[in-house]
Order: sequence, then structure tokens, then C-alpha cells
Amino acid sequence: MSNRRRSERSHVSLDVEFIVNGRKERFRTANVSLHGLAVYSDAILPLKQFVEMEIILPLAFGNGRESVLVTAQVIRAIKELKDQTGLSHLGLGFNFHSFSDEGRAVWRRFLGTTNQSLESESRSDLPQRIIKDNDKIAFVVRPKDADRLWLFYEKELSRGRSRVESPQVLTDFTTVELIVVHPKTDAEWIFSGTVLSQIFDDNQRINVIEIGLNDLSAKDRKKFQKFINTGNSNRPSNKKFTPAADEETPTPLQKPAQKRPAFAAFFDEFASSKKD
Repeated sequence: MSNRRRSERSHVSLDVEFIVNGRKERFRTANVSLHGLAVYSDAILPLKQFVEMEIILPLAFGNGRESVLVTAQVIRAIKELKDQTGLSHLGLGFNFHSFSDEGRAVWRRFLGTTNQSLESESRSDLPQRIIKDNDKIAFVVRPKDADRLWLFYEKELSRGRSRVESPQVLTDFTTVELIVVHPKTDAEWIFSGTVLSQIFDDNQRINVIEIGLNDLSAKDRKKFQKFINTGNSNRPSNKKFTPAADEETPTPLQKPAQKRPAFAAFFDEFASSKKD
């Protein structure tokens, strides 16, 4: 498997605040990346729980105290999260779920100051947009593997709609963005969309938001297929994804292999006997 995701983590120490058991607590990051972070903490939070997180950036970055507000989701409890001295601590790992266009641009710009490769990528890969008057919410979608990314293409894109779970309540017809993260390379593909409807799930205590997707022309779909196969966005400046030695290079429009049902042999034998 590619280790690119690990190489993009930065061991940066930042203060992070979010609510635990009804109280706002402050934690310290062990590492950060474009799409998530880990903090030292012995707090117990359920997996998949959403938290409203404030990441406090250094005074040296920007003018005075600057912070990024992001909705994050707990993805794992970490038993041995090592600090820079090698000591192990308990910790929590988070994936970013959604944040504003402005907040996302600030976060990307901050990471550019700590990671030169990300800085060069951020200038050429994605537009640096800071929209203050009508700041859009961007939802981050992270398929676990290529199979799930193909399912997103075949199901979500085929009907022009996608559903996301969120603690946020948005007004219908709000313009949003859907950031699809490639599971191998962390490259991003951005869809613009519009909130069509929302259903509150009483069991999960979250909203299920249905988003109508734009940019779905035949040309756009073909580019997205290429994105799935290569792990590159459609920006020419992106580096090409090189599979590890134990991985096959994807061919155009390669999809997950379909396993033949175990009972198929019986029908083959039956069909053969009928011919005789």
C-alpha cells in the first residue's frame, strides 16, 4: 500500500478546543494533516461522534490570534500516541467532516508553512478561495478504498445526488461543496452542489442532508473516472500516483472484480446435461 498519507502528516503542536462531557476542554495536537489530526487525550468519546472543534493557530501565523473552526469526527482511540521525545500517551484521532471555504483555505495555507511539498501543491492544485460575503460549507467525503469510490461514482453520480450525515442544519437550496478524497493519494475532487432536503435521524441525532450535485457533464464524468483510476485530480500540476510494488496499475475504467456465486457451478452442470 502507498504510504503517501503518512508522509503528509506534520508533527505540529497546536492547541485544539472542543466539548467533552458538556465542558469545553483544551488539547494538544500530536500531528496534523490536510484532512484530520490527532490529539493527546485520555477522554473517552464514541467512534463516529461529531465534535465542533476550534484549532488555534500560532501568533506568528497571520495577524494576531487566528483559528480555524471545523466539524470533525472521531475515527479512533489511540493507545500509544508518541510525542517528539518518544514517550507514549493516550490519544484520539479525528477526520475533518466539514468546514467553511475560508477556514479550509486558512488551514491549507497554514499547512503550507509547515510542509513545503503541500505548499507547492496548494498553490497549483486547488484554487485559493476565501469567500467572506457568502462563505460556503465544504463537506469532506473519504471513501475507505477504491471499491467504495467506484460505488460513489456508480450510485451517487448516476442520480446526481449525494447524502451526508451532519450535526449541522442548513437552509434548503444552500450552495455547498463536496470534497471527495482519493483513498490512496489524498488528492481532492471538488463538486459544487445545492442542499435539496434534510431529514433528522432521531436514532443517530444527526441530519441526513441530500445534496444535488453540479458539474456532471459527460466530460466531467470521464475526468472523474480518470481521477478514480490514477489518484490524480484534473490539474496538470499534480504528481502521478505510482502504485506500490504489490499493487496492480489500474487500467482505464477498471472496476472491482465481480466474484462468481458459489452455486453457479451447479447451473453450469445443469445446462451442460440439457445440451447432451
